[in-house]
Formats: sequence, structure tokens, C-alpha cells
Amino acid sequence: MKRSGVIASVQHHFTVSDFWVEDRLGKERARWVYPFRSLMMTGIVLCGGSDCPVESISPLLGIWAAVVRQRNSEQCLTVEEAIRLNTVNAAYASFEENLKGTIEEGKLADMVVLSDDPFKIKPEKIRDIKVLMTVVGGQTAHMGTV
Repeated sequence: MKRSGVIASVQHHFTVSDFWVEDRLGKERARWVYPFRSLMMTGIVLCGGSDCPVESISPLLGIWAAVVRQRNSEQCLTVEEAIRLNTVNAAYASFEENLKGTIEEGKLADMVVLSDDPFKIKPEKIRDIKVLMTVVGGQTAHMGTV
């Protein structure tokens, strides 16, 4: 995958919702399911998605799942890595890294304002974070409530 330049589009919420994996694959093979850390360590670029409507569209639930997964916990991502999958790496995967993915002068200014800082709260609380505001192209697109 790395040699070919393949970008792995992963749906991190499956790490918590696919409770059946070990029953169907067996313990030995189940450890190879969703090997996000291993893929990253080999230099493969991963971008995150939700697989909505199968899973919730919320990126925060995906980030939470990638950080707190209990099965194959050696494959957990850090908060920074999980956020990067949904921002910088997602923009890169769609060939839009010069337009979005980071907040920089000259980019689209797509961003959210969150109720809590995911870097400062306990990882298990990430799924409780609320989106207070969504900005798309520098314009307020959504105002949430706490």
C-alpha cells in the first residue's frame, strides 16, 4: 500500500460497533481487524470517515472510537492522530490540502467550535462534546446549543 501510494479510508467507529468480529473471525484473525496504528506506523496515510448511514455521521464519535477502542487496544490512536484523519488527511485524500484541512490564511476557513477541548478532557468524554458552531468557507453555517 505504501509503495503504491494508496490512501486508506477508514471508518474508525467500527472499532466499537463491530462487536461480532471475534465471534466470526476467531481470536487470532480478529487482531488484524482495523489495524490503524500499524498502518500509520508503516507510513500509510489514513483518512477518516463515518460510513453514514450505517454509523453516525458525527466525526467526534469516530475520533472517540479511534482513541478509546478496547479490542486490539494496541491499535488505538492518539487524539491528535484521530483528529488528523478527519482534517489534514481527509483534505489530502481528496487532493484539497491547499484549500482545507488546516486553519491557515488563504484556505476555506471550514471549522467547528466545540464545547470542550478534546486534548484536555478524558478520552472517554470525547463522544459527549457538542458542536457549538460550524463555519464553512468563512460563513457561519450552524449554531448549536450546549
